[in-house]
Amino acid sequence: MRFESDEATKAWYNDYAWSVGFSICVGRQERSQRTKKIISRQFLCFREGSCEKRFIDRKDRIRPERPRTRFGCKAMIMVEKRGPNKWILIRFEKTHTHELESPDKVPFLRSHVHISNIPKRHTGTAQIACTNSLKSCKDCDAEFELSYDKAIVKTQLAIEEQLAELYTRPVFLKFQEELCASLRYIAIKTKEDGDLSTYRVTKFGDDTRSYTVSFNTSKMRANCTCLMFEFVRILCRHELIVFRLLNILMLPSHYIMEPYMRNVKIRVEYVQHDIIGQADCANFVSLR
Repeated sequence: MRFESDEATKAWYNDYAWSVGFSICVGRQERSQRTKKIISRQFLCFREGSCEKRFIDRKDRIRPERPRTRFGCKAMIMVEKRGPNKWILIRFEKTHTHELESPDKVPFLRSHVHISNIPKRHTGTAQIACTNSLKSCKDCDAEFELSYDKAIVKTQLAIEEQLAELYTRPVFLKFQEELCASLRYIAIKTKEDGDLSTYRVTKFGDDTRSYTVSFNTSKMRANCTCLMFEFVRILCRHELIVFRLLNILMLPSHYIMEPYMRNVKIRVEYVQHDIIGQADCANFVSLR
């Protein structure tokens, strides 16, 4: 995966953290010995590291023990600069050593608290930007609802009908793009080990570039080397063609992201012509 800058990488990882349920912090960075410019950066889960043993289980403690914040979490992302406006993902650890936060607690995590609860990070046409008057806010609400109308299906596949009913228009259109593209790909099983099967996925007529998709039949979960789902929480075309090969006609429930659903409501209060927004949903991550 490619990013335009290290700050763009940070923004992407923070979006991913919001959708999953954790906070991020800046990790190590490496500078060029010649130019002294940053050439690689790490962004970590905020619960990385560990508490010193002398502070754990103290018998002489007077004040109540503070909630533990460090769990030695290894989740992180690392990018390396390979040219102008070209930062390449070289490492991605997604496993956490702690419980992830629920959507209602995510906005209060450290790397997210500067973001308004009204989803101004949403990159679709329906970004709420109400500021002073009741009339302008109603106009924005109308625009918001318009973009959340049901989209038109193209393939008549059951999985497309399913998500057209569930997802907002901007998110569904991205899923639809991947679904339609998946019909131009082929998947070949290369390995089977118990419940885990591995597939080589290539575009029809082009065998020069391939992706590896692993699928666990007992958990009904897929992982692709393109890492699209890990970043934007939408199945990629490579995973979708494997689903089709396995005759999985409907998206399993654990792949349906609640923040993307059309029935997530935005509650807005009007107090002396000032707008105070409160969102029930988590983040609408930027779709690439």
